Amino acid sequence: MRNRRKKWLQDEKDTLIPSLIIVTVLCVASLTAPRFMPASQQEVEPDIRQMAEAGADWVQETDF
Repeated sequence: MRNRRKKWLQDEKDTLIPSLIIVTVLCVASLTAPRFMPASQQEVEPDIRQMAEAGADWVQETDF
Protein backbone atom coordinates (compact mmCIF):
# COMPACT_ATOMS: atom_id res chain seq x y z
CA MET A 1 0.00 0.00 0.00
CA ARG A 2 2.75 2.42 0.94
CA ASN A 3 4.72 1.56 -2.17
CA ARG A 4 1.65 2.17 -4.35
CA ARG A 5 1.14 5.62 -2.79
CA LYS A 6 4.78 6.54 -3.49
CA LYS A 7 4.40 5.48 -7.11
CA TRP A 8 1.22 7.56 -7.46
CA LEU A 9 2.93 10.63 -5.98
CA GLN A 10 5.88 10.21 -8.33
CA ASP A 11 3.52 9.95 -11.31
CA GLU A 12 1.73 13.11 -10.19
CA LYS A 13 5.02 15.00 -9.89
CA ASP A 14 6.10 13.83 -13.33
CA THR A 15 2.97 15.28 -14.94
CA LEU A 16 2.42 18.27 -12.67
CA ILE A 17 5.73 20.05 -13.22
CA PRO A 18 5.61 20.08 -17.05
CA SER A 19 1.96 21.15 -16.89
CA LEU A 20 2.82 24.05 -14.59
CA ILE A 21 5.67 25.10 -16.87
CA ILE A 22 3.39 25.06 -19.92
CA VAL A 23 0.66 27.03 -18.15
CA THR A 24 3.19 29.58 -16.87
CA VAL A 25 4.69 30.08 -20.34
CA LEU A 26 1.26 30.51 -21.91
CA CYS A 27 0.19 33.03 -19.26
CA VAL A 28 3.35 35.09 -19.67
CA ALA A 29 3.06 34.97 -23.46
CA SER A 30 -0.56 36.11 -23.38
CA LEU A 31 0.21 38.95 -20.99
CA THR A 32 3.17 40.25 -22.98
CA ALA A 33 1.68 39.83 -26.48
CA PRO A 34 0.83 43.07 -28.26
CA ARG A 35 -2.88 43.72 -28.28
CA PHE A 36 -4.84 44.15 -31.50
CA MET A 37 -5.94 47.76 -31.58
CA PRO A 38 -8.67 48.45 -34.13
CA ALA A 39 -8.24 51.66 -36.09
CA SER A 40 -10.65 54.45 -35.37
CA GLN A 41 -13.37 55.18 -37.92
CA GLN A 42 -11.67 58.42 -39.09
CA GLU A 43 -8.52 56.47 -40.00
CA VAL A 44 -10.45 53.86 -41.99
CA GLU A 45 -12.80 56.11 -44.00
CA PRO A 46 -10.15 57.94 -46.10
CA ASP A 47 -8.73 54.59 -47.19
CA ILE A 48 -12.17 53.43 -48.29
CA ARG A 49 -12.74 56.71 -50.13
CA GLN A 50 -9.37 56.43 -51.89
CA MET A 51 -10.13 52.87 -52.96
CA ALA A 52 -13.57 53.91 -54.25
CA GLU A 53 -12.10 56.83 -56.19
CA ALA A 54 -9.39 54.62 -57.66
CA GLY A 55 -12.03 52.07 -58.64
CA ALA A 56 -14.17 54.77 -60.26
CA ASP A 57 -11.16 56.06 -62.21
CA TRP A 58 -10.34 52.53 -63.36
CA VAL A 59 -13.93 51.96 -64.53
CA GLN A 60 -13.90 55.23 -66.50
CA GLU A 61 -10.56 54.36 -68.14
CA THR A 62 -11.50 50.79 -69.04
CA ASP A 63 -13.55 49.90 -72.12
CA PHE A 64 -15.90 47.03 -71.42
